[in-house]
Amino acid sequence: MHLVGTLLVFIFATSSVFSADLFKDGKPVPMKKGSEIAASTTISGYPMYLDTGAWRLVKIETSMSDTLGAAESLHHGEVTLLQVDATGTAVASMAVLVNLTSTGDNLYMGGSPCAGTHIVSVNKGASLYDNCLTIDANASDPSKSEGTNFAIRITQSRSGGRLYNLDLRVLASVLGVRGTYLADWQADAIQASAEKKAFVERLKKWAVSLQDASSRAVEFSKPADAFAAVPSYRTLVQQ
Repeated sequence: MHLVGTLLVFIFATSSVFSADLFKDGKPVPMKKGSEIAASTTISGYPMYLDTGAWRLVKIETSMSDTLGAAESLHHGEVTLLQVDATGTAVASMAVLVNLTSTGDNLYMGGSPCAGTHIVSVNKGASLYDNCLTIDANASDPSKSEGTNFAIRITQSRSGGRLYNLDLRVLASVLGVRGTYLADWQADAIQASAEKKAFVERLKKWAVSLQDASSRAVEFSKPADAFAAVPSYRTLVQQ
């Protein structure tokens, strides 16, 4: 997740487009690094936000975690994708982590994902489940503006060990915010700039629509159209 804004040294050697589920029988399907991921691709049956240009595979893996009070561990699947521009620079990255197995309906994987200080924090969680959105600014090198990016993190957890975590990072320049540094996105700097405050409000509104869509995606039915109403993040660019 630290590749945004860097020049990629590997070449996407395949022109094939993958359109199926990324996991089969709890294991990653065989795929070449750089494979393009079609908008209809799913992850353990869950839909993904894939309508903004070509996303390409960087990594796919599994992991395990314990559930509160559960006698068995949950298996998780995670995929990391990238978008690159014509120069080969990564302009956006996205990691999606979901449950591959489930537990009893009365067991949850809740936590405190909205804790801490963020540019934006929206907590729609209730009772034992999580529904959290946070937005933060990052930079590969704080002394340079080229790598400044925004991290949109969404955490959804529900009964039965259901989990849908999304970590989307997009270059600030791609969102129309050019020439800014990490320090420009501290709370006091944002409050001192009407332009920055307006941008953060636009970004928040868009990200909340992504949060609401991911809340639908984690439902038992895993609706295929969960992200259909979420516009491209490129619509955030002020015309």
